[in-house]
Amino acid sequence: MPSLDDPARAARVPARMNAPLCRRLLPALLLATCTARGEDGVLSQEIKQEHYEWAAHAKEQTLETPLAHDLTEPLSHVSDPCHPPRKKKTDDDKLHYARVSTQVTYLMPQAITQMADLEKLNPGLGQALPGLAKLLPEAKVSHKFARLYRNKALQIAGGEALDFKDYFDCATVLDLRDADTGRTAILFQSDMDSDTDGTDPRRFPGIEDYPAALTDPAFQPTLAYTWNEKGTPANPMIGYHSKINDSASQWQQNLTDLKAKSTSLGERFFLDRLLATSRQQGGAARSWLKRYAAPEGDDNLSGVRSLVGEKDPFIVVPEAWTKDDASLPFSVGDYVLVIYGAKVLPAIIGDTGPCEKCGEVSLKLGQAVNPRATANSAAVSEPCATYIVFPGTGHHHHRGELKPDELEAELARLVGQIGGLGKDAHLHSWKE
Repeated sequence: MPSLDDPARAARVPARMNAPLCRRLLPALLLATCTARGEDGVLSQEIKQEHYEWAAHAKEQTLETPLAHDLTEPLSHVSDPCHPPRKKKTDDDKLHYARVSTQVTYLMPQAITQMADLEKLNPGLGQALPGLAKLLPEAKVSHKFARLYRNKALQIAGGEALDFKDYFDCATVLDLRDADTGRTAILFQSDMDSDTDGTDPRRFPGIEDYPAALTDPAFQPTLAYTWNEKGTPANPMIGYHSKINDSASQWQQNLTDLKAKSTSLGERFFLDRLLATSRQQGGAARSWLKRYAAPEGDDNLSGVRSLVGEKDPFIVVPEAWTKDDASLPFSVGDYVLVIYGAKVLPAIIGDTGPCEKCGEVSLKLGQAVNPRATANSAAVSEPCATYIVFPGTGHHHHRGELKPDELEAELARLVGQIGGLGKDAHLHSWKE
């Protein structure tokens, strides 16, 4: 499962806004005592853009407990003639010479609960799901919504950059229940970024099947939705990094030989820089190999198959949401209905991501909504896509390849339990 610190998870389409700077950077102005505030003494809430009117009703909220961290004497200095290395100290010997405590105040938006407001973001939603209007009056705002924005505040306080659109990427999370069928569901309204992670050497055995792996250093070969299968071919990522390691080793030897023969100070300096780069590449490749190929590796790929972002329809949810028992619990593998305008797409939860970001789907799903979507370009850049998760419904203990017929049949059955699709709506067929 990808790390929560994975930088690929932070990729977003840049916000193109003509709003004042203070509004565009509003989420970054959280930190308490030195926060820039408006004339009325509160965080700026001048939000006029059509798709963010709901955010104008945000209220200031303060984290219950101030954040604190200690400033600590370093264990040693980097190799430097002016600062010779010191004797390594144990953790008990560290000198804590200051403590910084920060009270964090942030904007907590009010979750959308009305059909009319949802349709401002996703026109046609009511026609696609006519039963939704009946469910909303009894819907409850999920605890997941407040938890998401609290995590955003914690991340920004810790130094992570979130722009306006990253901060306000979720307009609501609602717990739904159909009184007639007893079917529960969770609705959330968000944007739609693209995920290209995942490898499956049985279906796609070549490294060329994963173009993102060759261009994105943060590419992850597996998702949370994985399964083991005997006889699975070797994962191409292992051979790929082995070749990088071999090439880096050869370059190091070639550069070392050139340096030994060189009599030019400038040339030797330049060769040293190239050597440092080749060592870095080789070290990174060996690190990946240890992780992927060693029996004790964190992500040993032997016999492991995974969903693939460019081939399978899935969504990614904040990891904290799968651990939240205060609301309807759901898990990786549960079935999901994704609605954007006239498009109604069956999917599953395929992965978990950073706890402060929402609205990510596989590239395959994203391109079904917007053919121009790429790993670095969102299919939907504003919170205009609707996701309906059916908790406790999916592949948990018997994971395997997604079969389009089964996926579509199950989603049709589940949607029927919350009122069904409108007369002009139909499930997208992945067989196409």
